[in-house]
Amino acid sequence: MYSFSAAKRFELPLYVGTPAEPVVFDRPGIVTIGCNIHDWMIGDIYVAETPYFARSGGDGHARQDNLPAGRDVLRVRHPRMELSEEAPSRPVSLERAGL
Repeated sequence: MYSFSAAKRFELPLYVGTPAEPVVFDRPGIVTIGCNIHDWMIGDIYVAETPYFARSGGDGHARQDNLPAGRDVLRVRHPRMELSEEAPSRPVSLERAGL
């Protein structure tokens, strides 16, 4: 497994019976990973600088509980979107906490 992404560059050699060292994602951004053996196997990891995030379920819905009241920006990311550090966003305002 490897990544040449700006947010995290790494290469994990894969040997049978030898566990790989953990990779720490300590910078925000999109990390595209690839497989050393199968070129067609790729994936994206989105590293966010926030404790507030949600992942959609099979039905396409996502829910975020315990949000603080106030104004912020909602950003959306999907693997089929063009890779960009700037995902589509929308200003949001929460009148009360916990929504």
